[in-house]
Amino acid sequence: MGVNRERVVPCQMLCMRITAPKQTR
Repeated sequence: MGVNRERVVPCQMLCMRITAPKQTR
């Protein structure tokens, strides 16, 4: 479960950048 959670962090960051690349905080 530890590896699954670590893969969810970068996945969400990439998803947010792809869904809203114009909103680069």
